[in-house]
Amino acid sequence: MSRSARRVALGTGILAVALSGCIAPDVEVSGALGVTVDEEARPVLVVEACDGGATVVSLSFDREGLTDDEVNEDIGQWTAAEPVPGASELALHAPAAPWQGEAVELAVDRGYIAGGQGAAEGEVLTQVSFRGPDLAGLDPDLVYRNDPDSLTNLDADPGDSALVASTPEEFSAEVCSRG
Repeated sequence: MSRSARRVALGTGILAVALSGCIAPDVEVSGALGVTVDEEARPVLVVEACDGGATVVSLSFDREGLTDDEVNEDIGQWTAAEPVPGASELALHAPAAPWQGEAVELAVDRGYIAGGQGAAEGEVLTQVSFRGPDLAGLDPDLVYRNDPDSLTNLDADPGDSALVASTPEEFSAEVCSRG
């Protein structure tokens, strides 16, 4: 697996356990989400469904400012009429086929968590978290996902998570080779 050495620091209070691979035993990871930007630095989610297909993508604010018993605020949800196999993109400001849902504009000063569901019950796509300020530094030709090494260290500050850059082909290969 190759990974670009380029990393973008995240300054968000993400709950590390939610992103560290601690998944309920009745849940199967069937792909992942990444983030990139278009030529105008607007966020685009990259949805990679390795098996079956993706059916739902959701976006919420991160946990910054929340207590342990508070739930992240949902911002948007997009669905596909049929499971979407392989890689697809979801421009948050202008959703298009195969994804259906309302457009959202992101606040520059907030953090976000995107998640997804696979076609079969209990299938999920690994989340990606990012902050509005991160978007300005992203390359539109690369896909970014959370660095698995920084997320598995539960003693680390969740705000120290990083985004790792890959080409779209590397992202697909890395995501779908886990197992």
